[in-house]
Amino acid sequence: MNRFTVRLPAQCPAHEALGRVLDLRVHNQVIPLTTITPARAFCELRPGSSFVARTAVGRFGFDDPMVVEHIGMVPGRAVARLRKEGCAIRGQIRVDCRDTEDGGSTLTWHQDVHLPWWPRSLHWMATPVLRAGYRRVLRQLLARPHGT
Repeated sequence: MNRFTVRLPAQCPAHEALGRVLDLRVHNQVIPLTTITPARAFCELRPGSSFVARTAVGRFGFDDPMVVEHIGMVPGRAVARLRKEGCAIRGQIRVDCRDTEDGGSTLTWHQDVHLPWWPRSLHWMATPVLRAGYRRVLRQLLARPHGT
């Protein structure tokens, strides 16, 4: 199991930052070659909600099924935990958004990744690529107004 963390500033409060990165409708527009079904709005996600990210080129691709385990919000902080249950990618995502003094927030995305099809001795090679890809997508999601 490999782990990586992406930490990014957001120009919005913590609850809105979490809403931006977990608005599955927007993922379909931002993540290349990937379609999320069902493409739920953040406000529709609850513990037990499940969805599938299908990444494909033509007929060739893989499904990445996920389940929301936890979503919580208290003043100044918003958190979520998701479980990846697929054959191609397994693991867990923990998102922690905290308000900052300037009216924005800091988003911290922790991910544990297991790629069962990839040789264990080469997992270290996948981690920097995954981190860079997630950083790019998270930046785009945070830059979009919530609900668009």
